[in-house]
Amino acid sequence: MHRPLNIGVSLIGGRHQYLHIVPVAAALSRKAGVRVTLFVMSREEQTHIEALLAGFDAAPCTFVIMTVYNWILALSAKLTGIQQPKVPALLLWARKMRQCDPILSSERTSTLLKSLPGKCPPLIHIPHGAGDRAQGFEQRIARFDLVIVAGPKDKRRMIAAGLTRADNCLVSGYIKLAAVRRLSKLSSPRLFDNDRKTILYNAHFDPALSSWNACAIALIEAVKQDGRFNLIVAPHVRLFENVPLHAAERDRFEQLAETDRVIIDLGSARCSDMTYTNAADLYIGDVSSQVYEFAARPRPCIFINAHHRDWENDPDYSMWRFGQVIQGADDIMATIDRSFATFSAFEDIQQQAILDAFNGAPDDAPEIAADQIIDFMHQ
Repeated sequence: MHRPLNIGVSLIGGRHQYLHIVPVAAALSRKAGVRVTLFVMSREEQTHIEALLAGFDAAPCTFVIMTVYNWILALSAKLTGIQQPKVPALLLWARKMRQCDPILSSERTSTLLKSLPGKCPPLIHIPHGAGDRAQGFEQRIARFDLVIVAGPKDKRRMIAAGLTRADNCLVSGYIKLAAVRRLSKLSSPRLFDNDRKTILYNAHFDPALSSWNACAIALIEAVKQDGRFNLIVAPHVRLFENVPLHAAERDRFEQLAETDRVIIDLGSARCSDMTYTNAADLYIGDVSSQVYEFAARPRPCIFINAHHRDWENDPDYSMWRFGQVIQGADDIMATIDRSFATFSAFEDIQQQAILDAFNGAPDDAPEIAADQIIDFMHQ
């Protein structure tokens, strides 16, 4: 009798990645002859993931909490503000992780496991998002033995970049969207007790790409002064992840919130579970992959080219074809009006892009990915 296939799942990337990978872990756990071991950074994360697994009808899974020496935690917090450093956790727990048959990961730091002495099992990657920025197609992807992407768009680009081959890059559909549908969160939540249209501002965290530093305050003040719209300000959760380093700035922005008019959310679960992308009537952003989640139901978009990129023929900015592109927030209200008025010119572009990015967004994407993993391991 064959022993169970022990599938390790590295969950060190943060909560914003969970909906991209936990549904696949749940689907794997229900398969005969499979055991799922989840590697997490804290007891709090385990509790959060257990609740998700229950929502996806998972069979019992094993958890391993990757504890790190207190002196390492203290040093990391002091030098970087990062409370749970990934690299020390991987180094300390590499032996345990590499006892699994494959290791499934939604981030790329886990490729460190292949650089250590000794045998490493196959590494399997499910990217956390389906956006266009260059970081989504970086060289560490080539270290994975199998990559499962959301749609043909990413598969073409990874093959063209020499990161994967046609036979080890598979398409599953967009797992997060399928997961949100299953959790019954796809209906548009009512976040404001009024009938005004709602604008979402979703800036990226990378200062070299983001519009946040240049435009956030001006954009918020312009929308508030205009008075015709509700506003949700929900940047990428990593923008304020290092709390000790950003406490004063966080307080500054949170004070700009207004009841029943302006939400300032700098890192809650709603920033990652599609609550805001589903509640908004118009999206303003820069390079975040969340625009693809927004455009799954096509609506007007605005992109802020705060760094004056020559973007038209650059695949890193393909999503900017979804709407108006501006250089800053000086004329943001006029651009908002123009975006609503001219949306019909972009609707078909968004629809076709979503088909390409999400492969039709099948509801069983987690099960498709789980089957692909099992088939790969039985080759």
